[in-house]
Amino acid sequence: MWIEELDNGKYKYFERYRDPLTEKLKKVSVTLDKNTSRAQKVAQTELTNKINTKLSETPGEKQTLEMIYKEWMVKYSKTSKASTVRHIQSQWKNSDNRIVKTALIGNITSGTIQKWIDKIYYEEDLSFSTADGYKTMLSNIFRYAKMRGYISSNPVSDVRIDKKKTDKTENVEEKYLEHDELDAVIKRLTNNKRSKRYGQIAEFLSLTGLRYGELIALKYNDYDGKNVHITKTLDYTIKKNKPVATEPKNEYSRRTVSLPDRAIEIIEEITLENSLMKQTSKFYQDEDYIFTTMFGTPIYIGNINDSLRHVKSYLKLNKKLSTHTFRHTHISQLAELNLPLKSIMERVGHHSPNTTLKIYTHVTKQMKSDLIDQLNKKISGA
Repeated sequence: MWIEELDNGKYKYFERYRDPLTEKLKKVSVTLDKNTSRAQKVAQTELTNKINTKLSETPGEKQTLEMIYKEWMVKYSKTSKASTVRHIQSQWKNSDNRIVKTALIGNITSGTIQKWIDKIYYEEDLSFSTADGYKTMLSNIFRYAKMRGYISSNPVSDVRIDKKKTDKTENVEEKYLEHDELDAVIKRLTNNKRSKRYGQIAEFLSLTGLRYGELIALKYNDYDGKNVHITKTLDYTIKKNKPVATEPKNEYSRRTVSLPDRAIEIIEEITLENSLMKQTSKFYQDEDYIFTTMFGTPIYIGNINDSLRHVKSYLKLNKKLSTHTFRHTHISQLAELNLPLKSIMERVGHHSPNTTLKIYTHVTKQMKSDLIDQLNKKISGA
């Protein structure tokens, strides 16, 4: 420790210490009114405390949550799909009144985050998936901060979301269509000249389990007469009127899907229709896509979902009805055939069994009916 007298008559006490990260010497100081033995002892204690505080500080603790988010997003955007990045960015933008972004990351505790999530889920009464999405986003940010050495632990690890009663009683049957419901939807679409192509798409999705983005990305070189080869997806969220081809959702999404006879017939029907439109319309843009508008361009998902909403209302369906419903319907049909769960997951490109398993383990209306029929026959001796 050394001492310097200041112009104002006070004394400044200094002490050096070595930064363990850079191994460079740094110094701390404290100013007192006197230079007595007692003052020197006080100064030494304060300097020692300052050094200990400096040495125990975790780099980055004084950065705000928003600063860490921006740093994390730079890396995250380079390793994730553009649509996923935009979803997270939108989620962050909408969290202004839900998360204290100016909070110092080193001061944020599990209790703080629990309070944020509880407000989103219980007070604002948003869905479980929304609350869980915020929790996942925060966990990723804090995991990054821990990886960089800014904090010593991830406070989100101790955060819990207990499902509300309404979320616990989710009706799996609403996720897919029974055979009679599917037939009614397809018939309603195909009987209308304006929505005939939508009907073909709905039927094809129910026969293959493709995601909508995978379907509209299909070109004729992805079809070999018996199978379709999934190598990409079309993303309309980047620019509504100009879809962008991107990588499939995950590594399991790259797959070859064998086609039943009816699915092959649909492609043949569409090929003929597209050929006629190409010959008769000067506005037709031939980009080799299969499932197109009358102008040869991929069909925007919002248009077909709008049409499905009208069909749902007309048929008075008490089910969710969107392009994704037909994917779930395909899974339910495969489950009725008692196919192995692994085979179903491979066909639809799922890497997590959660969604598939919910539908797979749910006994469909037809299976329930068959079960009762068989039981009645056994009891009656038939």
